[in-house]
Amino acid sequence: GTVQLMFRAIVSAVACAALLAACDSQPLSLQDKQVLASVEVLRDLLGKPEGLKIVHADQYSDGAICYTYRARNGFGGLADDVAVYDGDNRVSLASIDVDSYSKHCLGQKPTRDVTEYANYGLGL
Repeated sequence: GTVQLMFRAIVSAVACAALLAACDSQPLSLQDKQVLASVEVLRDLLGKPEGLKIVHADQYSDGAICYTYRARNGFGGLADDVAVYDGDNRVSLASIDVDSYSKHCLGQKPTRDVTEYANYGLGL
């Protein structure tokens, strides 16, 4: 739906911006593009909250990325929550889509920690 179309547009825009910032001789991998694009979709999904920070992010062999993030809530306080990029162009909040979180984030060993890269993506 709308989030998938938005995700694909953001993949192109974010990947181009990141490519300009990175060394020209080292193109971004598909996994790097997924991190950059999914963190942008997460920000949009949350309504571009003030102070959004990725506390921890793991990427898995199936392409999924599990995010623990911190953002300012409606009461002005900081709150932590969890979101999932499912590896298939969708980002969902774990509190709403428990099945996606369970399927992609529980009981699997991550292939890499992408926390720093995800926070870099928030700064683009």
